[in-house]
Amino acid sequence: MYNYLIRKFVPDSLHPERADVRLAYGTLSSGTGIIVNLLLFAVKLAVALSLHSFSVVSDAFNNLTDCLSNVLAMAGFRLAGKPADREHPYGHGRMEYVVGFALTLAVIIVGLQLLRDGIQHILHPEPALASGGMLVILGVTVAVKFWLSGLNGTIADRTDNVAVRASALDARSDALITLMTIAALLLEQTGSRLPFDGLAGVFVSLFILRAGISMGRDVINRILGQPLPLETRDRIVQILREDPEVISVHDLEVHDYGPARRMGSVHAEVRADMSLLEAHRIVDRAEQRILEELGIRLTIHADPYDETDPQTLKYRQLVQMQLQALDSRITFHDLRLDYSAEPPVLSFDVLIPYDCVLHTEEIADQLRDAVAADHIQLVITFDHGDSR
Repeated sequence: MYNYLIRKFVPDSLHPERADVRLAYGTLSSGTGIIVNLLLFAVKLAVALSLHSFSVVSDAFNNLTDCLSNVLAMAGFRLAGKPADREHPYGHGRMEYVVGFALTLAVIIVGLQLLRDGIQHILHPEPALASGGMLVILGVTVAVKFWLSGLNGTIADRTDNVAVRASALDARSDALITLMTIAALLLEQTGSRLPFDGLAGVFVSLFILRAGISMGRDVINRILGQPLPLETRDRIVQILREDPEVISVHDLEVHDYGPARRMGSVHAEVRADMSLLEAHRIVDRAEQRILEELGIRLTIHADPYDETDPQTLKYRQLVQMQLQALDSRITFHDLRLDYSAEPPVLSFDVLIPYDCVLHTEEIADQLRDAVAADHIQLVITFDHGDSR
């Protein structure tokens, strides 16, 4: 069923890296969600009014919230799919994250309101009725939510769309919440004086709050910027190192401007005596491969690596030995020895892991002491990051 809907409504579904295909996937997910959640809201509200059950009311309005979420998501997908323009040269992809953050706030507000009402029903309980037919209807809504979760999960797996994946998790949570509501209604019929209906309403509100906070944390992380997945970063390095002329790779930075809109830069060290034309050919070929395979628009800077000067080789080994003695995870690159200055200038970059306890001054002092007798000027650029 899922594959049929995808084939029906998503042309060229095997190319999710394309903006128009991602939009079609997003429209299928949010459009289906709007229809399903509206129907579930109407059915559950009718059941709630018949049973006089607050927990079912909470469940119904949870579906209405999901419907509004799908409306916002559809608007976000369409705005995110707009092409770049003069005011937004990197496109509008991050609009999906902005809409997601607004959606998160709405979900949290609804959850807080339902929590307040649930506590009131615990303090002032009202009897809830239950009939076999009504419980069967609620059971059918559980099956529908599990189906919707499966559809969104399939789309998320194909597109790596965080909003659709959140919808899949939310639909699965809704199904479990409705099961909890059914259990509360059955327990109410035992004659116990415990306010099961109000308690179930509180649990429903807590599920909503948990989903909203989790969704908000993920959206904020994407807005602030996240590192590349390790497998993607390793693949970029692998593509570059497949060319035997590339000696090492460093300073990889990729910025996320929304789904399928990633761009950045990386430095690749090549022989210092290589012609500019040959160096350009190497990096241009790698840029095209990375764009085609990973969808990342990468600018590659070719750094000269001197393998012939004995003094440069000497200092490269010395710096390596000193850094290894301090912390084996600290790395360096771009080491160059400039003889045109007086005294000669030895410059290089040092990459310190985020969790390294050493201060930059400690590292700099150790390196200066190591070359003090050679009467050279040391210029070190420090940076913090993942040394992998």
